[in-house]
Amino acid sequence: MKPVDSHCHIDFEQFDEDREEIIEECRNKLEFAVNSGSTIEHNKAALKLEKQHPEVIKANIGLHPVYTEEFSSVDKVKQQISENNPVAIGEIGLDHYHVKDSETRNKQEEVFREMLETAEKLGKPVVIHSRDAERKAVNIIKEYNLPNVFLHCFNGSKKLAEHAATKECL
Repeated sequence: MKPVDSHCHIDFEQFDEDREEIIEECRNKLEFAVNSGSTIEHNKAALKLEKQHPEVIKANIGLHPVYTEEFSSVDKVKQQISENNPVAIGEIGLDHYHVKDSETRNKQEEVFREMLETAEKLGKPVVIHSRDAERKAVNIIKEYNLPNVFLHCFNGSKKLAEHAATKECL
């Protein structure tokens, strides 16, 4: 079996000029690559790439926690999820490094919980982005019955990572 790229953003504009070369390299060297959505438009682009290259590109659909201007689109993202059956829900989470004010952090948590509820209801794995909010994110995740959790961005301690792998909360 070839390796897997479990998290990439091939749809981002940085790859516009050489995207097809990158996908061909993925095809030759990887089992598959998971292109992670982050906004409505990035989710659409991830799905389009998956449709064009289903043998090598798999799409996640999510709402990244730093795209705070997109939070009002959570229902549209949930609709994208229900209509497209992505391999996972993500990229979702909490980011207190970039988001400082408490009102936006509260909205970030609300969106995170909505996405986790959707994943739980559909039995989907989640891809978590958590920066400077690792303990809170881990404790929130523990409230849901999720088949798998991928901590993509995690700067927590080894002890917290060990707790994330169990049913214990801190």
